[in-house]
This record gives sequence, C-alpha cells and structure tokens, in this order.
Amino acid sequence: MPKNVENFEIRTLGRDDYAQAAEIFAFVHTLHQANRPDIYRKTNVPLGEGEFFKMCDDPHEIMLCAVRDGKILGLARTVMRENAGDAVTLSRVRAVMEELAVLPQAQGMGIGTALLYASEAEAKRRGAESLELMVWSFNKSAMRFYESAGMTVRSLVMEKKL
Repeated sequence: MPKNVENFEIRTLGRDDYAQAAEIFAFVHTLHQANRPDIYRKTNVPLGEGEFFKMCDDPHEIMLCAVRDGKILGLARTVMRENAGDAVTLSRVRAVMEELAVLPQAQGMGIGTALLYASEAEAKRRGAESLELMVWSFNKSAMRFYESAGMTVRSLVMEKKL
C-alpha cells in the first residue's frame, strides 16, 4: 500500500518549473547513461531550458508533475501523435509517454501511479485511443510497475551489437 497517497497534488508543469524538472530529467538521464553508455552521453544538463520551454508550450504535449510543499517529486511527459494511416494501417490518435519519473526519496508514495492515471485521463480527453511507452530491458522495476497498472507488451525492439 502506498504511503502518503493524498499528500501531494498533480498539476501541469510550467516554464517556472524548469529548475526542479531539470533535476528529475537529470536523475533519469543518469540511470539511462549508467545502463546504456553506448547510447547516452555523460552530461549534467540533459535538458536545456529552451527545450523545456518548447515542451511546455507545445499543444501536443501533456506535461504533469506531482508537488508537495512546493517541491516537484515526480513528472510525466506524454506526446499526442496522430497517424494518418495508409494502405495497410488504420488512422488513429495515440499518446506516447516519453517520461515518467519519481525522485528516489518519493518512490512508493503513489506518485507514479497518480501521474500515469492523470496522463491517461488527459490523453483520453484529447482523443487518444491508446497510451504507449518504451521501457529499457534493464529497468525491471519500471516493467513491473507498468504491468501492475494494466499495460501489456505490444512489441519488442531487439538488438545485436555489431
């Protein structure tokens, strides 16, 4: 059972949140860089202010955060994508979750679940037929989390280093 489930609020991320959001993006980047140094560069600033502002201003982005006492404890970023369809595929609207991260000291409080469900609700409100995301195979705890939230594997990306 999550602790302190009611002790935070979910709200939209805004431009004024850059410094705190950058801390969470850096946390995620460090995890990815440590596990996939063949893909991720070492950097202390994986998300610049300008890039963050573009995400905040983009009407296709759903940018949410969980806040307690003025401190952002977690965030979720989901992008609305429309596929036109072609001779073999149907047109559809989908939501692609690009980030969902909770600071280590705030994990187990229900923040990730609240951010996921709030993102799902907003994506559905905007017309999405599905919510999709990619999880690195090294991140077993994330896979368990998403499965417990009702997500299933749709496809697998396989790799062979050459």
